[in-house]
Order: sequence, then structure tokens, then C-alpha cells
Amino acid sequence: MRPRAAAPPRPFQFATDTFAFINESHWRYVTDPATGERVWSAQPVYFALHCAGVVRAARQFLVNAQFDPTAAPVDDATALRLVSDVPVGACLSGRPH
Repeated sequence: MRPRAAAPPRPFQFATDTFAFINESHWRYVTDPATGERVWSAQPVYFALHCAGVVRAARQFLVNAQFDPTAAPVDDATALRLVSDVPVGACLSGRPH
């Protein structure tokens, strides 16, 4: 049995704690120029139906991320290195690492 996840340190604020991402459809909808009807066709999808994963990521950030508003901003390369340094299982145990 997995240990109970840590409680968030504060309430989830939708306006500031959500992610923006493309959630593609498996279908492409267009208007048929001959009939004016809405028709669809299948299309390759690279990111769709991942709501549960995004919800989990938002919760993991809420529980585990630490932000220092007084710290200087970092460049993209530093941000990528910092994120890459997070241990793979760090957020799965419910304990901060």
C-alpha cells in the first residue's frame, strides 16, 4: 500500500496553479465546401487525453515545488538543468526531497 500523499501547503488557486497546454483531438473537423456540412477525418495526435497526467503534475507542483520570490530569474538552460536534477521518484513518495 502506498503512503498517503502529503497535504498541499495551501489551497489550489485555479488562476495561478494551472498549466496551459494543447489538448489535441483525434479528429479534424472541417466544413465540406460542397455541402456546407461539418465533416471529420482522423489525424495523428501527439498530445491528447492526458488530463489525469496534467492534474497529477499540478498537484505535485503544489505540494513539492518551492519558489523564492526574492531569487533572481534564471535563463532557460539553468531552468532545464534544475528541473532535470529533480529525482525521478521525488514526487511519487509524497515526501519532499
